[in-house]
Amino acid sequence: MLRTAPPETVEQAHAEAFAKLTPEQRQKVLADLGSEVPESERARSTDPQEMARMATRAEMRQPGTMERTLGGGAGAAAWAAAWGWAA
Repeated sequence: MLRTAPPETVEQAHAEAFAKLTPEQRQKVLADLGSEVPESERARSTDPQEMARMATRAEMRQPGTMERTLGGGAGAAAWAAAWGWAA
């Protein structure tokens, strides 16, 4: 979906997935992903919509950013759980 859907659809899917995470999981994803994006595009909080905007822009600019950034550990497990995937 990420490679073929319009950015608005991708952002909405990201927001829904981020909303399913615990505050601690969102903080971990924010820290991990935030270190991979330009400062001007970093989310300033763990608000799911703000994080979704950051994730979507990162994916549009460089597909696979989420997978590479969360490639293992707690961040990847949390993200997989939020999307309903097995980690």
